Amino acid sequence: MNKRILIISMASLMVLACNTDNKTKTSTDIKLDKGQIQTEIQKLENAYQESLNLKNTDGIKDFYADDARTYMYGKPVGLGKAAIIEGIQKDYTTAPKGNKISFSIKDILISNDGGQVVEIGGFKIADTADKTLITGHYFALFEKREGKYVCVREMITPDTASK
Repeated sequence: MNKRILIISMASLMVLACNTDNKTKTSTDIKLDKGQIQTEIQKLENAYQESLNLKNTDGIKDFYADDARTYMYGKPVGLGKAAIIEGIQKDYTTAPKGNKISFSIKDILISNDGGQVVEIGGFKIADTADKTLITGHYFALFEKREGKYVCVREMITPDTASK
């Protein structure tokens, strides 16, 4: 129970800390379709997942904002889209062939105006026989820029430390 409260509190703080618009519309001003927004985020996750599994960066380029930051367990902070992609490309050289990653959205929290979305999710890395090797969780903060969502902050951690 305490873990759930901590996760919800952290996600709420992420949305509040990044909201710099003093003229934010209230939820009564805008009708948001949570299902439609989750579908948009899931499409981004699917393209990201496919790119990682194919070891290319095509789907990753649209995922991150130019000023994105990633916080990944055991790695330095990724500052900016170019640095994040460079780090992922380095990971491709050491990743075992055939391993696949998958992402699942557990929940999304949407700001009143729909301009920001916090995604709470899980990931799984499996080998070629679909045996689970690593599982973990992530938070991702998306902002709507030029009509589409992009990830501006991301925190990723495995359930257990890597060997």
